[in-house]
Amino acid sequence: LDLMVEDETRVQWLGRGIRFVQGTNLLGPAATRLTQACAATGNITVEAWLLADHEAFSGPARIFSVSTDTTSRNFSLVQGRGDYGLRYRTDLTGGNGTSTTDGTLSMLTSGPNTVDATQPQHVVFTRDNGIMTSYINGTMAGSRMWPGSPTPAWDDTFRIMVGNESDGGANNRSWLGTIYLLAVWCRALDATEVSMNYAAGP
Repeated sequence: LDLMVEDETRVQWLGRGIRFVQGTNLLGPAATRLTQACAATGNITVEAWLLADHEAFSGPARIFSVSTDTTSRNFSLVQGRGDYGLRYRTDLTGGNGTSTTDGTLSMLTSGPNTVDATQPQHVVFTRDNGIMTSYINGTMAGSRMWPGSPTPAWDDTFRIMVGNESDGGANNRSWLGTIYLLAVWCRALDATEVSMNYAAGP
């Protein structure tokens, strides 16, 4: 899928990545094939090599999303106040994918103070048969059940967005920093595969 920068003056293209210097986003078309494939399996891996400009963002800031705005998504990799998180919508969560509708569970994060703004980090979230797991630099950071099915909750008209939501500028969801790699699989990488990807580097 081809992505377009909303404002080229707010990014720097690097030899092996893109740096978001000021709030803007990369916007793509509807992620129809990706959405349908990952909804069919119910499993996912979202992987990133990145370097955040700050250890804490409000919002939280959106690193990578398949969504339509700040409150409706299929999934989003986000950064909050010292941690990373994966919002993942199912038929047992709200449209934002932040918590279950019964209020018993909130989205899985990488844990407190796991963002390092001094060096690139390898950030991975997986979902395997309902179990969500987070990894930082090849090491498991957390795991919990995330119930429900993405079918029929996911919307295959939602677009790929990097660095912000489509309406995020007005709502302060901008992420600032450098992205070296983003990848999505419609299956869960296991711990060995995550460790190998970390060892390979960005």
